[in-house]
Amino acid sequence: MKPYPKEILSLKERIYNYRLSRARRIIENTFGILAARCRIFRKPIIANEKTVINVTKAATALHNYLMHSRQFEPLNQYCPLGFVDCETSSGLLAGEWRSNVSDYQGITTLQKQLGSNNYSRDAKAVRELFRDFFNSPQGQVPWQYDMIAEKLATEFLILFLIYNLDESAHHGDWEYSLLSDTGPQYWGYDHPICNGKRQSPINIIENQAFYSTALTPLILFNYSTLFNNTSYYLTNNGHTVILGMDANSSLSIGLFWRGRKYNYYGLHFHWGENDQHGSEHLFSNKANPLEVHILHYLNDYGTFSNSLNYDDGVLVWSNIFQLDNSVDTSSNPLQDIFNNIKNVIQAGDKTSIQPVALSSFVAENSTYSYYYYDGSLTTPECSESVVWIVNQKFMKVSSRQLQDFRTLKGHYHNISNLVKEENLLQNDRPIQPFNRRTLYTSVNFINSVTSFSKSYSAAASNVLILGETISLFLFFVEF
Repeated sequence: MKPYPKEILSLKERIYNYRLSRARRIIENTFGILAARCRIFRKPIIANEKTVINVTKAATALHNYLMHSRQFEPLNQYCPLGFVDCETSSGLLAGEWRSNVSDYQGITTLQKQLGSNNYSRDAKAVRELFRDFFNSPQGQVPWQYDMIAEKLATEFLILFLIYNLDESAHHGDWEYSLLSDTGPQYWGYDHPICNGKRQSPINIIENQAFYSTALTPLILFNYSTLFNNTSYYLTNNGHTVILGMDANSSLSIGLFWRGRKYNYYGLHFHWGENDQHGSEHLFSNKANPLEVHILHYLNDYGTFSNSLNYDDGVLVWSNIFQLDNSVDTSSNPLQDIFNNIKNVIQAGDKTSIQPVALSSFVAENSTYSYYYYDGSLTTPECSESVVWIVNQKFMKVSSRQLQDFRTLKGHYHNISNLVKEENLLQNDRPIQPFNRRTLYTSVNFINSVTSFSKSYSAAASNVLILGETISLFLFFVEF
């Protein structure tokens, strides 16, 4: 398949050329990873056809296993950050694998064929079919226009003018989209702690949690209280929806855990682009559609900001919502919140809501049934100052209650030399490596402590190729 000539190109032809070039690079990087990591592919394989096929299948299976997780982990030893090619506004950054295989002759360069280089009519027709498909609603991808933006600067001039005239707009330095150069896989560049050793969220493997008698029940104070002379509201901060309370005086809300007092600081939501995921924490690789984080800080440290300086300064109580379309919305104490999500579409929007007790976000009888581990905030700066309490009992939420979250807008971002608004279709950070930490449970499931390794690793993540997360199945590449 040939690209269109470079002299004069329409927008559709530019898109086709970009998609064709990208597909070639994806395939090249896929086999480049294999050749760099599997020595047998670094030179011609001297074996019969059946053996070569079996070797290739085995390598493919191993590769797919190592790349299985949906997140991209910069510390992944199999395919670390910078190992594959990366596409930027200033050009293509060659991946490390290229230098690793440059001295090997496993894949030889094909000699250019002599003779006519003209397209047949059939080949031209096929190219036009692909061109039209790549520019159709069914075949286009959201970043294709961004990558050719420099050559189409005049088409984006209005966007820049609108942005510069809007004093409320500003550049965000991070977002959630894995297709963006400010997405989670790049947070560590500007926020190094995001590449730390005790990051959150994690994949909770239930049968690898250690029972501990030290995990006493949470003792709540004023969680069920509706405060007088207090205005309850929702606000969109550009990354999530926050529950807020404006009061004439300070509010005494929080909990006691293991004899220490933690003051309530705030509550926010995490959701996904569909009902199959959205929770930041996974349970044995299974996601749920919504997760609510209730933040507290240790009273001994005075303020939330000061508590971030201590490894036990912040307590986040995570409450998972499971999909259930039979939820009775007429009696649901959270229904007013779900009804008002549509009133905070833009970053900075704020809307009043009916008073709601914090206990409405917590499953009944869950204060003694939870997992605990040491982790971090799940947004930059990713401070490693958090003790995580993840409820084992789930709340319920329906598809209808979730859908308005996906209409929200985030901050404006500098992305590939463009300024554009983030669509908050999802705001769940990918899971992070566990790195020899210990997961504890407050419930003794089997009435005895089972011995096993205290360390386990999150599954290796998909490789990020050219700004996109791709599930690599080596002999099927969708582009």
